[in-house]
Amino acid sequence: MTVLVNNVGDDFVQYLSKFSESGDPFNAKDTFTNFTLDTIASCGFGFEARSLTNTESQFRSMVTKSTDVNHVRQFGQYVIMALFPSLSKLMNVELDLFNREAGNFVLDVLGQCIKERRNSKVRRNVS
Repeated sequence: MTVLVNNVGDDFVQYLSKFSESGDPFNAKDTFTNFTLDTIASCGFGFEARSLTNTESQFRSMVTKSTDVNHVRQFGQYVIMALFPSLSKLMNVELDLFNREAGNFVLDVLGQCIKERRNSKVRRNVS
């Protein structure tokens, strides 16, 4: 696994060197988020997301979207479920912890990765 993290780390250093040479500012939060997503994609899912170089990456946008929830709406759902359980069942109120579209995307990517690994019989050198 260290090989995979080192590969993403090399991309990270290359990305940051552009800013170092030019002296231009960069968004540290987005940069470290992209580094983290690239590492998770490589180690956990087995593909290169390239979020550092492609900020419009579908993987990045869906993962970001999965945690972008309306907390007021969540609280309202929780109150209805806690105080009025029979009403919540009648109204079919469910507590949405994550964005469903993004969650389904991540599950789909995971399923595709598992299927691809099984079909290709390719082993990743993660030692």
